[in-house]
Amino acid sequence: MTACVELQVLTHFSLLRGAFSPEEFFSAAALLGYPAIGVSDVGTVAVVVRAWEAHKATGVRSIAGARIDLACGRRLIIYPKRAAPAVEINANGGAE
Repeated sequence: MTACVELQVLTHFSLLRGAFSPEEFFSAAALLGYPAIGVSDVGTVAVVVRAWEAHKATGVRSIAGARIDLACGRRLIIYPKRAAPAVEINANGGAE
């Protein structure tokens, strides 16, 4: 059986839309046996730190993203292409 994950979770960081905290979502996902959940709050990635803490507490992988509502009425769910930071730090402590 192929595992599936929810990629459009809205936390209470999506004002007037999401009702639950990242901790509540990750705890529920762990109970349901989800390997990961994607948190895509509306217009913000402010939840990333709390989602990471919830990931560490539950073992459920956090997939950070955001939902962007366009003026034309369309919605985009965006996720980073890679997990590494945009600026790599070399062994001498300088940015490359």
